[in-house]
Amino acid sequence: MSLRERRSIWIAGAAVALAVLAGGFLAGRAVFDDGPVTGAPPEPPSSPAEVTPLPTPSPSDEIDTSRPGWALSYLEADKLLPRYDQVINGITVGPTAPGAESGLCRPGEARWVLLEEAQQLDPALARVPTRLPAGAILDRVMGIACGEHLIEIDFTFAIPSAPDAARQMAQGRSWFDVEHGGQLRVIKGRATSPVASSSIAAERWEAGTVAGLPAAIGRAVLRDELGESMVVVWDASRNLLIWVNGTNRKLPELLALAEEAVQ
Repeated sequence: MSLRERRSIWIAGAAVALAVLAGGFLAGRAVFDDGPVTGAPPEPPSSPAEVTPLPTPSPSDEIDTSRPGWALSYLEADKLLPRYDQVINGITVGPTAPGAESGLCRPGEARWVLLEEAQQLDPALARVPTRLPAGAILDRVMGIACGEHLIEIDFTFAIPSAPDAARQMAQGRSWFDVEHGGQLRVIKGRATSPVASSSIAAERWEAGTVAGLPAAIGRAVLRDELGESMVVVWDASRNLLIWVNGTNRKLPELLALAEEAVQ
């Protein structure tokens, strides 16, 4: 199984999460609201077909995140942007980018391994990330080995929303200023070339560096936080490819994890 095949499964899950994001605020109030909220908020759109796409606002524009469904217009607009394979800083990214290969596996040799075995095979590669937001929970770890080689290790972390997040937003605090929860994923693997499959719009990619290494940075839909974001780092001297994915997380969190992963 190539890195691309495994990543496509995650992309599908992230798409579902984004589709229900704004409606989730309304549901979240029923779960987390610890005090009465006066007034009845309008119903959110029942489907994306009812949403008018809105262009990305400028940094100075106000966004009323207290409205149910506030994010849908921006997410729908993002769907209309072109997506294609491209090379950013020597790293190939895009929706149909070929899967990265390690060059270390014979056909049929790859197997899943648990964290304990992964750390025995390659302690450095299988080191658990620590530069995480407060409250982050290790949700899943998957490793892949071929013979005595650890080929890839994949960590997924869930970040819960603040217990009073719904009340804070109902009282006027911006979604961007409240711990609203999300997901971070760190993938470290051996590869013969830097390739990463991604559904992020082509215009949101830019070149960067992480710990002095070339990086491709895919920015989120809005304010470097709403939606999916991604940082890909390539260390040619070690044939090491790092992916850090975020869903509704701030870009500096991804960069911190990427820097830790290449150390």
